[in-house]
Amino acid sequence: MAEQTYIALLAIAAMLGSGLGCSSQSREPVTFEQVQDAIGPRQESWDAELVVSNDGVRRTILRAHIWQEYGKNDSTYSILSSGSDSIKVEAEIFDETGERTAIVKSIEMYFNPGEGHIIASGDVIVRTDTDRILETEKLLWWEEDGRIEAPGFVKLTAPRETIQGYQLDSDEALENYTLGRVTGQILVDE
Repeated sequence: MAEQTYIALLAIAAMLGSGLGCSSQSREPVTFEQVQDAIGPRQESWDAELVVSNDGVRRTILRAHIWQEYGKNDSTYSILSSGSDSIKVEAEIFDETGERTAIVKSIEMYFNPGEGHIIASGDVIVRTDTDRILETEKLLWWEEDGRIEAPGFVKLTAPRETIQGYQLDSDEALENYTLGRVTGQILVDE
């Protein structure tokens, strides 16, 4: 009889220890949005192009081999990727008058239309219409301000200069910029 009591007590202790007993904890049900976010994008496009304008003036054209859109509630963002190392994601940047100022190419881009910015990452190359070339690993473009930022190392090549440094803050045309820890070569007229 003592053996049966001992086994019964062990069974009750095991139930309480494993959470099978009474509990005051309540679990929230999993929502459709949580499942959707865990599964992946809510929309995916291949070989996609998107034209973004502001008051009828073209500001950027985005092109990507793979375009995945994610979102929660009122927030939507897209991940644009190349799908391979030989193909790059592309963003054509236009100034406030609609004139193209630069083309940005990278392995991946993050686009958030609500916040008005693009983050390009992975082997980023910016080529302006004035023959300036910027090379970096990460770049942020702020549409409202018309500004480009690169938080890490950059190399800027222009017809008369080659400059390297860190923490670039520039206009879209890469003509007016600030740069930290600068080294480089500039051709000066005598």
